[in-house]
Amino acid sequence: MICHQNKLIYIHIFKTAGVSIESFFEEPLYNHNTGTKILGKIGQEKWDSYFKFTTVRNSWDRMLSFYFCRIAKGGQVPRIPQPIKCGSNHQSHMDNFEEWIERVSLDQPMVMQQSHWTIVNEKMDMDFIAHFENLHEDFLHVCEQINITPSTLPHLNKTTHRHYSQYYTEKSKSIVAEVCKEDIETFEFTFEENSKPVYISYL
Repeated sequence: MICHQNKLIYIHIFKTAGVSIESFFEEPLYNHNTGTKILGKIGQEKWDSYFKFTTVRNSWDRMLSFYFCRIAKGGQVPRIPQPIKCGSNHQSHMDNFEEWIERVSLDQPMVMQQSHWTIVNEKMDMDFIAHFENLHEDFLHVCEQINITPSTLPHLNKTTHRHYSQYYTEKSKSIVAEVCKEDIETFEFTFEENSKPVYISYL
């Protein structure tokens, strides 16, 4: 997303609340571009002078979000494997998620390491990296940096399910740890246990 009015660049990584952020600035939705592509569109001078930020999300949580997105949107997300049809109970989702995560390919754009989106001229070139887990507080910081009135983000693409940790087996947990190793190390993600029965998140 490029917002010339606020001299702002937002790198919209899939499944990191980007729809809510783009809608706040009333910019076109689903505009998923890497930093390199945006640089090519606006040139080095604007790239250097605009405030650049992105949002990243815990890898285990993000992969579960992909899974529920694929179930909800079906054929609208053709590049991500379709989960085998399963029941609505929690155990069915656990079994199905493990099978699905094995089929997810790292070379698909939607599952690309989050850090790769921010690489420009062979380095991570962001002024700020917001964390999904601290989204509202981090977004207030963004508002302050571009001198606009701090405001609360709209909560779009909302979904209700249990905390991500309750869908993982040791096998699926290890698969994500290996596939997303670079992100986990770069952003210091950890697998967090949580026993809450309901968890409201961004899809």
